Amino acid sequence: MSGRRILKILERYRLKNSRVPIIVAGRHDTNSLRRIDFPGEIITINSGSSLVTFSDNIARN
Repeated sequence: MSGRRILKILERYRLKNSRVPIIVAGRHDTNSLRRIDFPGEIITINSGSSLVTFSDNIARN
């Protein structure tokens, strides 16, 4: 895959992230997305709560 195509895909997901949150495993993933300019909400799943509690919180919001 060419670099130009990768940049185009990233831009598409950046635009989506302005409307839709991204769920990631940990803070390093969040930091990586911020470094490549993802502007929207990024939710970390590994926040210390159980997966059930995490899912319930997401469903409520």
